[in-house]
Amino acid sequence: MKSVVVAFVLLFIGGGLQAQNDPGMTPGDTGTISFTYQGVPVTYTTVRAADGKVWLQQNLGSLQVGGYASDSAAYGHYFQWGRWDDGHQLPSSPMAPVSNVFPRSPAGILNGSDTFYYDILYVQDSFCQWWEDGDSTDTWSAAPPSDSNGSDPCAVIGPGWHMPTQPEFENVILLEGITDTASAFSSNLKLPLAGQRRFDTDGFLYQGEHFLYWTSNTFDSLGVAVSYYYWNTSVNVYSKPYRAYGASVRCVTECTGVYPPDSISGPDSVCVGMAQVWSTPGSVYASHYLWTVPSGWTIIGPDTGSSITVVPGPGAGQIMVRATNMCDTSVAYAMDVQLYPSPQAQVTQYGLLLSAPGNYPGYQWLLNGVVIPGAVHDTLEASADGGYQVVVTNSYGCTDTSGVQVVSLGVAALQPGGDIRVFPNPTRGVLHISVPAAVDVRLYNATGALVLKKEQVRYVELEGLPAGFYQVELRSDSGEVLKRERVMVMQQ
Repeated sequence: MKSVVVAFVLLFIGGGLQAQNDPGMTPGDTGTISFTYQGVPVTYTTVRAADGKVWLQQNLGSLQVGGYASDSAAYGHYFQWGRWDDGHQLPSSPMAPVSNVFPRSPAGILNGSDTFYYDILYVQDSFCQWWEDGDSTDTWSAAPPSDSNGSDPCAVIGPGWHMPTQPEFENVILLEGITDTASAFSSNLKLPLAGQRRFDTDGFLYQGEHFLYWTSNTFDSLGVAVSYYYWNTSVNVYSKPYRAYGASVRCVTECTGVYPPDSISGPDSVCVGMAQVWSTPGSVYASHYLWTVPSGWTIIGPDTGSSITVVPGPGAGQIMVRATNMCDTSVAYAMDVQLYPSPQAQVTQYGLLLSAPGNYPGYQWLLNGVVIPGAVHDTLEASADGGYQVVVTNSYGCTDTSGVQVVSLGVAALQPGGDIRVFPNPTRGVLHISVPAAVDVRLYNATGALVLKKEQVRYVELEGLPAGFYQVELRSDSGEVLKRERVMVMQQ
C-alpha cells in the first residue's frame, strides 16, 4: 500500500488542537488523523478509498488497523444506532433494560449514558428498540441529540467527518470490489470481522465471522447497515438491523486537510506609509487564506485572497499567512519584515520660489501631477499657474509626496520677496516697476522722510528730486510690504 509524505496541518475542533496528515490522491494512499476520543488523544490511520474520499482505515474505538480479518484489536466499539461517544459503545459497558430510558429516544439520554440498553421483553419479529417509536425521518447527524436526531459519533474527529450514508457505503463497496470477507479485508478499507453486540441479552454475535457497519440511514423503526453474514456469500449493503444492536462505525470525510503555504513573495524591508503587496503561491485544497500583519498596519481591500495590499504602520514585525478551507486551517508561514522611516514632504512658497525642506538626497517636482523634467532640486521657481508638488526620497529609498501648493503667478509675485524688479537703477527721472499687478509706492530720502507716495502704479516719475540715494518701498493694496530697495537718483 502506497504512503505519501504530505505537510502537517492544524484543525481547531471544540477548542482542541488537532493534527491531520492527509493521504495522497491515489486510492490506497494513507495518512493519519489525531483527535480526542473517550477523553484520550488518539491517532488513527486514514486512507484514500476508491471513491476518492478519505475514510478511517480503522473502526472507531479500535486499537489499530487489523493485521488480519479476525484481529480483535481492530474490532473497535459497538454503537447502538443513533448513539454517540458516551461510553455505551465500549465492549465492557454495563447493560440495563430500556425501561430505564425516558423518553426512549436520544432526548432521554441527552447528557449521554455509559449504559448499553437492551429489551428483556424481546419477542421474535417484534420491534423491540432502545429508540421507541422511531421512524424513517429520524437522523443521525452532528446536530445535538433530540427526539428525532441522534448525535453522530464521527463528528468527534473534526469538521466534515461523519457517519457514512447508505449510498456512500454502497458506492465504496462497489468501487472497492468488496463481495465477501476476504475482499473486505484486502480492500483499502480493511474491514475486520467485528461481529455485533446483542440487543436482547449480554454478549456478542459472530465475532471473527461477519461484520455489521451502521450507516446514517433508517428504514421505518430500523437502522440501515452494511453487513456480511457467514451464512451467505455476499455483502448486504442495505441490511436492516434493530437500532438496539451494537454495530461497528467507520467514519468518512469529503474534506481534505489543507497544505500550509510554503513561501511569501514581497519586500522584506519596507517604508512606513508606503503600500506594498505580499502574495503566496496557491496551497493545495485551500479555499482562501488568513493573513496576519503587525499591529498598526492596514490591509487595503480584500484580505482572504492569495495576495494582500498593506500600508505599513510604525512598527516592524511579521507578515503571516495560513491556508484554510471549510474543514481545516493550516499552520502559518511567517516572513520577517524590516521597517524604514519615511520622509515628510512639504512645500513652502516665497513668492515664485518653491522649496522642499529636509535636505533629502532625492527630489522630483510635479506640476498638476505631471513630472517636470529636470526639476530635481530642493527648490523650484514656478513658471506657470497650477498645482505644484514635490516627491522626496530619503537614504533608505523611501518616498513621500507633498500636498498640492497652488501657484498663481500674478498672486505669487505680489508676495514678500516675490519676483518684483525696480529699474533702471540708477535712474534719471522715471522708476519702472516690473510686477504683474499695480502696487503702492513710497519713496524715502536719506533722513527717512517720505518724499513721494503713489498708489496702484507700475512706475513713478522722479522729476524735481535732488540727486542722491533713496529707499523705495512697494506695498500691496492691502498694505503688506512686498519689497524695499535702495535706488540712486542721478542729476537730471
